[in-house]
Amino acid sequence: MAANLNCPHCSSALPAALFLRGRLAQCSICRSRVEAYIFPEFHREPSSFPAIHLAQDHEAVCYFHSRYRAAIPCDHCGRFLCEICAIPVGNRQLCAECLAQLRKQRDESGLVHYAALFDNVALFLVTAPFVTVIFWIFTILSAPASLFLSFYYWSRQWSLAPRSRFRFGIAILFSILLIAIWAFGIYQIFNHRR
Repeated sequence: MAANLNCPHCSSALPAALFLRGRLAQCSICRSRVEAYIFPEFHREPSSFPAIHLAQDHEAVCYFHSRYRAAIPCDHCGRFLCEICAIPVGNRQLCAECLAQLRKQRDESGLVHYAALFDNVALFLVTAPFVTVIFWIFTILSAPASLFLSFYYWSRQWSLAPRSRFRFGIAILFSILLIAIWAFGIYQIFNHRR
């Protein structure tokens, strides 16, 4: 495991223990202030790497690496693969080419083809009926739905694209405002009938 980081100014070794969350460290050699964010896996012991064995004369070789001994066949095409080329997908072992082909098939289970961005959905639910004017009546249903989505997925939103909670915040504000307007309107209607 790497125990040190390098100073970006003088390249001297800096112990990783110097970098506490949210604090700057100072290089002991050049005295420059260094900021680093340590990835959590940095402190973890590395797991065992796949063993690479060179093939002997009588052994099968990897389809992609002619010098490496084949360890497993691809479950989709049957090519022999070494430990480096075998990609686990669920309970199957695939080669890179088969994985690329399977990603193009929408009905393939076990692969994530898209991720719903619930912050966009919540914001759409609360703004689209209101903006289109014709469907403003649907805000009586879409505003509570948007509020529910915003609170439910506030900490559950995940995506490879960097996302913030800004859209959730706007959706919550608009939802509360619309719910208050509907509550006030309904109150006025019932109060006027009396």
